[in-house]
Amino acid sequence: MGQDNADDIQLLLDDPSAAREKCRLDRQEMLAATPEGIHQGLASLLSPTDADALTLEVATELVAAMKSGLAPGDEGWWEDNVAETGPWGFNLADIQTPVQLWHGAHDRFVPFQHGQWLAAHLPGVDAHLSDIDGHITLSVNRVPAVHAWLLQHP
Repeated sequence: MGQDNADDIQLLLDDPSAAREKCRLDRQEMLAATPEGIHQGLASLLSPTDADALTLEVATELVAAMKSGLAPGDEGWWEDNVAETGPWGFNLADIQTPVQLWHGAHDRFVPFQHGQWLAAHLPGVDAHLSDIDGHITLSVNRVPAVHAWLLQHP
């Protein structure tokens, strides 16, 4: 896991109030981000595989998505952060809906071991644990396969 995410999780565990404030400040930084500057902002999270995939075109789409998602506020982002460190309120073994899981070994946003753990604990999961992908490359290279799978599971 990249240092920025590791530090954020540690702060959440040590001082939730400070982590909440940092989330608010991080949102402001994300709203001011530019496609040209995104590599620097994500430096600790980009494996060489993901850095190569983060072209200006992809960076432009990523920045637009971040700005759109964070425009209303940071509550969803905060709740996602909290969910990383606490119970989810349900048992994975109870999931009956088909699930497809993609995770790349070169992902520095989320540890690959988490994807492996999910693959081992989700019943009937269609798991794709890739030795060649990172985090960004999944969005760049695997969306058509995800769409095809979704069309088979209405």
